[in-house]
Amino acid sequence: MSQAFMATAQQLQAETLYPWKSKSGLIGYCNQDGQLKIQPQFENASLFTNQFAVIEKDGHKGVISREGLITLDCLYEEVQLVAVGDETLAISRRRYNAWWKVNHWKLFPGFSIMGGTNDKRFFETEVTRMRWEVTLLSNKKIFISSTYRPNEYPYDTSNIQYFNRKILINEQLYLIDKGHVKQLSGVFKGILTDSTLLRKKGNSYQIIGSDLKPQGNAIFKVPEQITIKVSDNIQELKTTNVISGVKVKFDFMEDQHAQIFVYPDLKKIFPGQIEKYLNDKTDATEIIRNAQMICSVPNTDYFLIYSIINNLKGFYILHQNGSWESDSRKTKDFIIRSNSGNVLYPSIHDLGIDAVLPKNFAVKRIERTMSNKNWFYVSGMSKPEVLPLSGIFDSANKRWVLPLAYSSLAEMKAHPYIWKFEQENEKDYKKKKYGLINLHTGKIIVPPIYNTLNTDGKAGIYGTDKLNEFYINPVTGKEYREL
Repeated sequence: MSQAFMATAQQLQAETLYPWKSKSGLIGYCNQDGQLKIQPQFENASLFTNQFAVIEKDGHKGVISREGLITLDCLYEEVQLVAVGDETLAISRRRYNAWWKVNHWKLFPGFSIMGGTNDKRFFETEVTRMRWEVTLLSNKKIFISSTYRPNEYPYDTSNIQYFNRKILINEQLYLIDKGHVKQLSGVFKGILTDSTLLRKKGNSYQIIGSDLKPQGNAIFKVPEQITIKVSDNIQELKTTNVISGVKVKFDFMEDQHAQIFVYPDLKKIFPGQIEKYLNDKTDATEIIRNAQMICSVPNTDYFLIYSIINNLKGFYILHQNGSWESDSRKTKDFIIRSNSGNVLYPSIHDLGIDAVLPKNFAVKRIERTMSNKNWFYVSGMSKPEVLPLSGIFDSANKRWVLPLAYSSLAEMKAHPYIWKFEQENEKDYKKKKYGLINLHTGKIIVPPIYNTLNTDGKAGIYGTDKLNEFYINPVTGKEYREL
């Protein structure tokens, strides 16, 4: 069992610990000044999530505490940590042979119509399965244990939601109370925009509060289609449809009074009657009929509709009273992202980016930065050279924070004002060079010297035979390794 040394538990609690790599290749932990706190003994190690980190020994992963004590033995093929408030969950998986599942044995596993095999077995009795477990690390309590096939991934860490000592995992709700986990009854669709929950009840849904008591008498269901009066036309819109070869799904929900809402905003009624559009060139019926996306803009009176009319893509803002909005001052703070984080609305024109783009530059992606709500990461392709270029644009002051001159940029997770950058478009991944820059000061923290650099600060340099990886401090650029 590992032992911490050179620091008390209370001191470790107050320090940021980084994986530290020795000349032998084994990894321990040090503080930000490079002072060793946990002796090198692991083949691999992660940063800490709350009080815990993932480590690796003999090709298998486990978990240690900040005191250097083993919390989960190194038995797992993969372990991911998720912070839920002050608590930490470990999502782990390991494979095993479910040989007793006779109906899954393979008959004549070496048989081939081309012949040429020496495998004369009648049966292959190896039935590979993955045991997934979710553990509350503060008391090592496993509260989910289930079996899946090797290519199935049932517990996506990005989909785990937490609020008010409750965790929502795959439509099941759990309460963390005094270091213990209790599964609460019911099936839950998700957390709504006002932090209430939507609980499934048969084929319908009901809003409940954090105390798990119903809020109001509204009962919701998912309709197959909704009927809207657009101008003077009756328009039927299916919840799931195929438009121009693209599968489209709208998150409509209908209450017992036939009022329509757009999940997860179940406080704002979608208008049943929609007015003509603001100009005669655009038909409101066509906007609705060709809609690819309809979403509610949280904490406003508006819905945003993305539609493709005659091969022209556009966003249209609809008030809940059925009128259309054209006053950009009322909608200037709307930000609509795709699931991948790409900004769908506002457009590059609304942000003022198009006015400062070089000629023949095609924007591929826009993301809002975490460090400043008015700063946007912009990436795309310059033609005819077909060069990837990235920069960071200040929409408030209409200027580039970082010029559109980098091959790639990425925000560091724990330090959003620090970005990794690549200046040269090097196609050979072993020759790529990454550095770090501080957006607030404009100063380069680390010049482009690393062949790999993750957004958590894990850097790598290719040697003659393999990649040498170690952690750096993104704020100072200090390397945590023995030279």
